Amino acid sequence: IYFSDNIKEEALDIDGKIPRALDYYAVAMLVMTMMYGTMYGCSAMSEEQFYKTEIRLKSAPVAPYQIYIGKVAGTILTLMLDGVIIILFTKYVYSVNWGNNILLILFACLSLSVMSAGLGIASFMLIGDESKAQALLSILVPVFTFLGGGYIPIQYMSSIMEKLSFVSPNHLTQKIMLNTIFGGASLQTNNYLSILWIISFILFAISALKGRRDLA
Repeated sequence: IYFSDNIKEEALDIDGKIPRALDYYAVAMLVMTMMYGTMYGCSAMSEEQFYKTEIRLKSAPVAPYQIYIGKVAGTILTLMLDGVIIILFTKYVYSVNWGNNILLILFACLSLSVMSAGLGIASFMLIGDESKAQALLSILVPVFTFLGGGYIPIQYMSSIMEKLSFVSPNHLTQKIMLNTIFGGASLQTNNYLSILWIISFILFAISALKGRRDLA
């Protein structure tokens, strides 16, 4: 019997436990879907231009920061709802293993939702044109998905690609979820969660500064 040397099994920092292909790709597709939520953030900030309601909103007795917070909160809530639906559907229809710590999985979803919303909003605020911002995001999301192992698991890529994967929010979130589900390194999980929130803070700070300059 011939066995190919090109096939190998390798644990993903999860104490020797290896997820099934279905478990791995359920996590990868959840993360990819939530990353496409960057489009929601972009659309939320540009809808006044589309519906020609920008002047009416500015004249309303509502502070700009309240409008901004409302749009951000709505985007995050929508993404969280998408994530919960995917988790429940895959769990009860495909018997995907989401582990015993569902609260941490949901917190990872929240962290990615905030980051995705921030990336979408920052893209629109910096570019100032919805179609161009959407075009950029439609390129970035598949690239992040590829670098994060959404199409091919990271351990089967070259060492260079493994290093590049750390610039991908997908990779960070997948590691958080896989470590949580399969009892992996908690320190790594906490570090990656911190990185996601730091990225989110930077993106929202950029958006807020750009918004204040536009109002000045």
